[in-house]
Amino acid sequence: MPLWASLSGNTYNGRIHPDALDDFAQFLRATVERYDGDGHQDAPGRPIIRHWEIFNEPDNVDNRWGGYGAEYAQMLEVAYGAVKSADPNAQVLLGGLAYDWFDTQVEDGQFDPDFLDDVLSAGGGAYFDIMNFHTYPIFASDWDSESTGLVQKTAALRAKLSSYGFDKPMMITETGWHNGTDTLPPSSDAEQVARLVQLYAQGIAADVDVLIWFMIYDSGGFAPPYGLVTSDDPPQEKLAYYAYQAAVEQLGDAEFVRAIGPNVSGVANMEAYQFSKDGDALY
Repeated sequence: MPLWASLSGNTYNGRIHPDALDDFAQFLRATVERYDGDGHQDAPGRPIIRHWEIFNEPDNVDNRWGGYGAEYAQMLEVAYGAVKSADPNAQVLLGGLAYDWFDTQVEDGQFDPDFLDDVLSAGGGAYFDIMNFHTYPIFASDWDSESTGLVQKTAALRAKLSSYGFDKPMMITETGWHNGTDTLPPSSDAEQVARLVQLYAQGIAADVDVLIWFMIYDSGGFAPPYGLVTSDDPPQEKLAYYAYQAAVEQLGDAEFVRAIGPNVSGVANMEAYQFSKDGDALY
């Protein structure tokens, strides 16, 4: 976000000054036009972008849009119109909601539990094409899940949209797990691989259109090593890197059939998913 539009000086995800909305719309129109590939004012090489996410984790209460859902809806209406006027084929994503770690749950919570309701109550549901959120297994207990929470969280958000009269495609732009032995909770290469397969199978089962692993590489610093490759020089592929390739090969063109479990064949806490691939069953 350009500094001149920021209400707080936070150029990453801060709120937009109400007086800057018209200029922000003009900025968006010019940006989308640059990447619509129509031959008019295109970027060099004509790269095409069809999906536009309007801020990241806007439900954060730390100098973002948390607590200001109605204002976000107002901004979203302006942004939606600007994007569509430049490229009618573009798809607008709601800013990827964390929708976890609510500030009412723990003392150091960071996210507004009422943000989505406030956006929808203010009419914001008409101004995004795709519901977008993040989900991490570390918050599974928030969704009464002993698994990852992905299936339950997706269902809860779908029900929330439905209660306001909307049925939208679902996209998860962040999910992942780490392999850090010094991170809480400690994990391993094998557990990261298992979580990767689990999350992608669940994403397909939950009818999520797109699921993005966060991130490709370890970011270093305080962040857990969620990457598929290390931050070494040169970077090294992890086991999860190859598991990702295998998951795409096996599940990329498979059809979801049914969820199985728990307590299948007398085995407690079993979780399984059946797919169909090339006429054969894949579990």
